[in-house]
Amino acid sequence: MNCWITTHWPSPHGFEVARNVYYKAGRAKLPRVGDLMLIYEAETATVDGQRKSHAILHHRRRRERVELPKGRGRIISCVTVSGPPRQITEDDRVYEYGNLKEWSLIPCVQERPVRDVSRGQTMELLGKPATTPPRFWSLWKVPDSHVPRLVHRILLSDGTELQIPFSGCGVVQMTPAMSHSALLQIA
Repeated sequence: MNCWITTHWPSPHGFEVARNVYYKAGRAKLPRVGDLMLIYEAETATVDGQRKSHAILHHRRRRERVELPKGRGRIISCVTVSGPPRQITEDDRVYEYGNLKEWSLIPCVQERPVRDVSRGQTMELLGKPATTPPRFWSLWKVPDSHVPRLVHRILLSDGTELQIPFSGCGVVQMTPAMSHSALLQIA
């Protein structure tokens, strides 16, 4: 299992899209089934250097123009990759920002909330200065050495047990599930 960060643009309340992985053709490395995806919500939507204030919601032949709110500028949830890469279809609820035909998706499931950790704190957990812009988070594999601390800080807060399949991760050799207390020992 690998851990990735992917960027989503802000969604208007009531018009949320599925938290899948969206990517452009030509990417050499893509997440695989079972990988953990952390969803970063950008503060604004930017296409070809232009900030977008609205988008067109596409779903089952329905098209609706929606105004885009200011995004939170932090990681807002996590999901698990559930299938292989595929083309976007009419059954997918997605936004058109002006370049939808260039994108495909990787389906994900089990959206879970995360702790409210600032972008600066997240950068520091990744060994980078807090002021580093998140441009590289469009679809980025978190280095194995940073996964335990990042997962602990973002996903766990109150001693609840979170089941994460680390069996395929080369950083930690454990049983197929890791508890909060086990993460504390390595974080």
